[in-house]
Amino acid sequence: MKKVLASLLLLAGLCAQAKPTVFPVSLSCNDMVNPVAVSDVSFSWKLRSDVRAASQTAYELWVGSTPNCGGDVWKSGKVVSDDQLDITLPPTVTLEEGKRYFWKVRIWDGSGKVSPWTKAASFTKSIDNSWEADWIATGKTEDGPFPYFRKTCLIGKGKVRRAVVYLCGLGCSQLYLNGRAVEPDRILDPAQTDYDKKALYSAFDVTSLLVGGKNCIGVMLGAGWYNQDKVWGGGMTYGRPILRCQMRVEYASGKVETIGTDTSWKWADGPLVSSNVYQGDEYDATREIDGWCEASFDDSSWNDAVKAGGVIPVRMAAQEIPPMRAFAPQKASAMWRSSKEGNVWIYDFGTNLTSEVVFSASLPRGVRLQTIGSEEIDPRTREIDVASTGVEHVGLQKDSYTFAGRGKETWMPVFTYHGMRYVELTVEGSDEEPALDWITRAPVHTDLATIGSFECSDHQINYLHDIAERTFINAFVGLPVDCNQREKCGWLGDTHAYDRAADMLFQMNNFWVKYLDDIRTTSDVSLTNTLFHKYYNNQFYFADKEAGLPFMIAPGKRLCGVASPDWGTAVVQLPWHLYVYYGNKRILRDYYDMMSHWVRHIASTAVDGIVYEGLSDWCPTFSSHEHNGTVVEFSSSAFHLLDLGIMVKTARLLGKEEDLEWFEKQEEYVRKAIVSKFFNPLKCSFGGQTADAMALELGLFPEDCRQEATQAIMYDINTGHKFLDVGVFGLSRIGSELSRNGASAQAFGLFTKKGENSFGVMVDSLKVTTLWEILPVQGDIYAKSHGSHNHPMQGGYESWILEDVAGLRPVEDNPGFKTVMFYPQHTADLEWAKATVDTRYGVTSTSWRKEAGKLVWDIVIPAGADGLVHIPEGKKATVDGEAVSFGIKSLNGEDFQVFPSGSYHIVVE
Repeated sequence: MKKVLASLLLLAGLCAQAKPTVFPVSLSCNDMVNPVAVSDVSFSWKLRSDVRAASQTAYELWVGSTPNCGGDVWKSGKVVSDDQLDITLPPTVTLEEGKRYFWKVRIWDGSGKVSPWTKAASFTKSIDNSWEADWIATGKTEDGPFPYFRKTCLIGKGKVRRAVVYLCGLGCSQLYLNGRAVEPDRILDPAQTDYDKKALYSAFDVTSLLVGGKNCIGVMLGAGWYNQDKVWGGGMTYGRPILRCQMRVEYASGKVETIGTDTSWKWADGPLVSSNVYQGDEYDATREIDGWCEASFDDSSWNDAVKAGGVIPVRMAAQEIPPMRAFAPQKASAMWRSSKEGNVWIYDFGTNLTSEVVFSASLPRGVRLQTIGSEEIDPRTREIDVASTGVEHVGLQKDSYTFAGRGKETWMPVFTYHGMRYVELTVEGSDEEPALDWITRAPVHTDLATIGSFECSDHQINYLHDIAERTFINAFVGLPVDCNQREKCGWLGDTHAYDRAADMLFQMNNFWVKYLDDIRTTSDVSLTNTLFHKYYNNQFYFADKEAGLPFMIAPGKRLCGVASPDWGTAVVQLPWHLYVYYGNKRILRDYYDMMSHWVRHIASTAVDGIVYEGLSDWCPTFSSHEHNGTVVEFSSSAFHLLDLGIMVKTARLLGKEEDLEWFEKQEEYVRKAIVSKFFNPLKCSFGGQTADAMALELGLFPEDCRQEATQAIMYDINTGHKFLDVGVFGLSRIGSELSRNGASAQAFGLFTKKGENSFGVMVDSLKVTTLWEILPVQGDIYAKSHGSHNHPMQGGYESWILEDVAGLRPVEDNPGFKTVMFYPQHTADLEWAKATVDTRYGVTSTSWRKEAGKLVWDIVIPAGADGLVHIPEGKKATVDGEAVSFGIKSLNGEDFQVFPSGSYHIVVE
């Protein structure tokens, strides 16, 4: 029996007579749970419901100054809206910096029933503009051991309601209180920025660590990214480390005391002899000062701090991304003696990871362990091969620990990180053979929540998914770096090659917001005689740079010139993708001017609509950049067209009518120019595999030529290397564009191919554990590649795996997975696939399998959202055993059934 929403209408009628069916849960402020320091406050929540078609029709939100949250700060009143994300306070509400606030929400469901109020969540307003602390330093001008700083303070009588320490040590710092590290697993804190313009500070709730009477605040400083001159040249340094620290103590009586850095703080050289994010940390435990952070310690022989001079950040902001953390140490899977002279050993940890070496042994005083991390070993000698990790003579990825002879000693560097699978250990001062557990390895990365998962019936697809996921998280270290061992720089072009895939695997919203601010901060300078690239590393020129134009890299001292068209497009794509994947409309408002400036700048450089500068499809599998069929002027022009299309949609969303007219006209002009110059109607091609994939994405082919375009791609493959000849921009598109244009079997065949010229070489022969800078699909030719072996820009294909193989996609018209598209591209050789994404609205999932000639499909749509489900043409579907029609919606020329929220068991036959 066919039903048209009958069951849902009946359910709604029953609900109207019952209790509310939808409840707000998972309250967050700026996508953080009870943040201790937050700048621009916004509120979000998810919905929980046990019924289908659950929705929110209105909400009420209160903000208060006490835990019972009586709404004394603000009451929204009943707001008729289904909005759940990024609700902001009106400009008339002023929040006191450093003060803790509480908020709660209730919602009305589709039947008009109101939920109970949630339990109050909290947030603390940041102290961006109300610091009561000086920048201090040691006053030393020469290199040498890094300092300890300390300050004793007296906590007054009365119950302490709350104590928060705000800390910014540059380049990086570790906080101690009363003899212990506050968060010992927190490393390289704060995240890298352009330190002369902006510095981030971290906030720590230390209420439980204070004692009555005397307490001691301690800080250990390191360099981190503060001195890039160790690798990139003498001018790339900000100077000697500096410190700003403030503890705010609030008593139950309402009294507030502040202890801030000033010249009364004391310092002494510590055991950290040298520190650099590239070269590593050197720690001499014989220099440790017992009890240095205890309140009872006698610091009369220590030096007085001085007010810091030199480079001082212009502004400060709370760090609103998770910190970098070290996770549970791992033992090596094997170790063997090196053939090098001395007591030298090689440890194999099995996978290539961003990590720290953890030293742990009982050795006599003065014995020194030195480690060098590498991604590879030379298969002939079984010695480490450091070529992929940078210039060997600068001593990259090297740490050392000198023992104090105090029994079991354990130490882990906290101001550096390395990309490595193998570790060479040298024992100096002892002939004792090391044990397997003398060194272990702690994975480190920004502590981003994992929100996505994938699995299918094909081993190679699973393998490609796993190494993409591992490569991504290896690159997230307070910013998205190109590689985790050599350059460690935030190249703009790398990010837009894979950000959409990462957005479905990790909670990236705040991370990308921070990086976009890095780009804007770095670019906000006008310069004369600045490096521009016509063709990167080939032809360049010097010209004046306008403020607002991005550089190739952000943040930091190493910039590598003004961004090329195909790299700078990140300033347009990243905000748009945050909107599509996270429903973040605020980012479009905040970065609209930067996006518009970039697009207008590129338009001014074009000749008859064609952009002639750029890098083209970077790091292709076979060809040089100039000869894989996708020329610079096509890819740069295509990215310009892509940016124009985004600006049309963004201007329309934000009501920028005058800009909208210009963007629309320019988009049409550039579209016609690209087709006129590059389209070959006889071959139905724009020049190569990447060019044709981009042209399909941009709708450049005549509608009746799209299937011929996929045939042109396959012809180029079959008459060439019998495999993909694409770089990072082609690889991030070609799977999806083939699949979505009638060639899903061919796409699947390319990604599952074995033997010569295939991903199978990486999986079966080389058994790579991360994605290399140039993918070694040719076996021996590239197996000895000395490029980086962890480059996330090569992982853009993961979008095809999640969005086309599993079939989960966001919908631009209702972003952030408010509407979920379920559209798997089934092929004969794949038996099943499943994926899950914990969106900002809640968990959505798909799990499909072939069973006795039928497609059995389970989907979940979070409460407050809906789904567009694609049933293959000519097939019939039942839902929970019944034929049900939820209504039809056409999108991009295809029909979808519109499912309300809930869990569904679908059988297609």
